[in-house]
Amino acid sequence: MVLLDCRIWFSRHPPLSGFIGKLLIVQGAFQAGNVWGSIIILASSLIVLLSVMRIFIYAFWGKPVELPRTNQKSYARMMVPAIVLVLSIFYGVGTEWLVPYMTDATDVLLNPSIYIDAVLKE
Repeated sequence: MVLLDCRIWFSRHPPLSGFIGKLLIVQGAFQAGNVWGSIIILASSLIVLLSVMRIFIYAFWGKPVELPRTNQKSYARMMVPAIVLVLSIFYGVGTEWLVPYMTDATDVLLNPSIYIDAVLKE
């Protein structure tokens, strides 16, 4: 049942989140005369819906498949992607801590006199 809910959520169908946003984007594209953009958005939604439905069908009604045995070396090779995943999660969650540094950098870019005063300080 959870996989079925995920199918609906990923394809942005009602009543789950994302549907209202997609509806507003498609309506805005149609009103702006960008019919092809709307068609591409709706087609991508349909492709996601069909692919997740296929996964759902194979997961519950497909034939059981015996998985090949793995060795320890394959687990060791997965350590680097796992570390990158953890770092990206920390980066996503901890972005608020980086905002002051990013603000300082943009202030210097938007107002070069700050940099000039700091370098040519007499």
